[in-house]
Amino acid sequence: MSHCYFIPVVPIPGFLNLTLCPSNQIIHPGRVLGFFRNWDGKSTFDPKKMPKLYEDLDDESAHEIQVLDDEIQLIKKALLAKFPSDLQLPQVLPISERICAMYEGQISDTSSLKRIFNTNIGYSRVPFPMIPADPKDASKGVTLNLNARFFWEDVPFGLVILKDIGRIAGVETPYLTKQIVFHQKFMPIKYVDEKTGEFIPGSLKDTGAPSRYGITTVE
Repeated sequence: MSHCYFIPVVPIPGFLNLTLCPSNQIIHPGRVLGFFRNWDGKSTFDPKKMPKLYEDLDDESAHEIQVLDDEIQLIKKALLAKFPSDLQLPQVLPISERICAMYEGQISDTSSLKRIFNTNIGYSRVPFPMIPADPKDASKGVTLNLNARFFWEDVPFGLVILKDIGRIAGVETPYLTKQIVFHQKFMPIKYVDEKTGEFIPGSLKDTGAPSRYGITTVE
């Protein structure tokens, strides 16, 4: 692959390294909940006052991302405890370590997860996925694009997969559940019962959840 495409390719010992790698599937939801936690789904925003996605990432967003990463690391720990010699997950690094390794030399302040996002040149100038509230009247401001991949990729093919793997591995994932419940408020489909925190029967058919394919044990 490196020879064909002139891009360095690093072989990894298994696809689960990619599935559990803390990346967009927790970064985007964590940031959205952090900023829009009190949004009613209707109020609009002044585009000139919208913060940047990463450069202006705040403490609340950093916290939401961190606790999601903590749950991923608990899932990793449980799987490795079950298969200490057969399973290798070297790419499932804590999120701060992963970002610093990926963007080596581009981050000026690594003192906290928040500052890693704020000072990463590779993350600069990225906006929230916003759309005009009224395409014919710019004065009405912008609203969050509910059709963005932040919802339709990062929830059914990110958060739901992680929660399902956690469930199969016997790991409690309250923050993953919290994120799914928050995001599904703005989606026409519901994956998790808000009262029980469990998956709604039949809701996983259009997701990447392992149990949707009949995978129900860690083995």
